Amino acid sequence: MAKTLSKSLESILQSEDKLQEISDVHFNKYDIDGSGYIEAKEFRLEMEKLYTQLHIEMPSKREVHSIMASFDMNGDNKLDRNEYKEYVRALLQGMLDGTLGQ
Repeated sequence: MAKTLSKSLESILQSEDKLQEISDVHFNKYDIDGSGYIEAKEFRLEMEKLYTQLHIEMPSKREVHSIMASFDMNGDNKLDRNEYKEYVRALLQGMLDGTLGQ
């Protein structure tokens, strides 16, 4: 990974404000129906776009469901802003340490 990207990811992960800002931007982008939650269909759409951009093999529907469920702390089958922020944190960490898509 390029040093600049690595430094940017580290900077975001070290600042709750930056992480919240990035999380909010993407939450608003993928909350297509404006419900205030990221539902399974919206989550899968986001993952498809991200994995395509990063040239990473897309996880199966079952794996996507499992990933989403691991951040769905209250088990309501959707992600609120706080749950989504934790997903973004893990996603950025995976990009930084090279484990995303593994």
